[in-house]
Amino acid sequence: MLRILIFIVSVLVAPGTARSDNAQALAAAMVGSFETKPGDPDNNFLDQRAALAPLGPGQWVYLQLNSGPTRKLYRQRVLQLTNQADGTVLQKAWTFKTPGLFADILTQPEKRTSLSLGDLSLSFEEQSCGMVWHRAQNEWVGQVDYRTCQIFSKRRNTMIGIGAETRLSAGKLLQTERGYNADGEQIWGSKPGSYAELLRHADVR
Repeated sequence: MLRILIFIVSVLVAPGTARSDNAQALAAAMVGSFETKPGDPDNNFLDQRAALAPLGPGQWVYLQLNSGPTRKLYRQRVLQLTNQADGTVLQKAWTFKTPGLFADILTQPEKRTSLSLGDLSLSFEEQSCGMVWHRAQNEWVGQVDYRTCQIFSKRRNTMIGIGAETRLSAGKLLQTERGYNADGEQIWGSKPGSYAELLRHADVR
């Protein structure tokens, strides 16, 4: 009887145990530095990601995007990666309440350790625009569904859908983002199948 119970428990736990590694594996794959190719006429970015101590459920990664020839600080986010029941990984992007306080967080590890959830915020829009990741052969594929990611555009004075896709492999990071109107027609962003390509180089420690 005991052997039967052990067998049943192992069958139930094993699939969940395998899936539970997905967020951790994705976080580990994200950590590093990615940069667009020199001379790219449309894209000039440096994307850096560093592991953070957990601030809640799941895995946490700091993301910093610098742009232009002077590598001016463009965007800061803290990514929360949590496992889903179907084996995918949900990514939520937290913003800094006072970004300037953490502008040099990559070069000052003590700031990473002092970071707390109280320093971050998660808006309603960010909650509905989570990126869902899945493993596809030799890469991770993350997607934001424009049908559920709806934001109000002040410029257009209307609601628009935001769609995004990221492909992460051992050597590169491919990213694209698009906007859609209420009829599902693309109104801005790159053409389908077109990505900004960033190549991996020295890891951020």
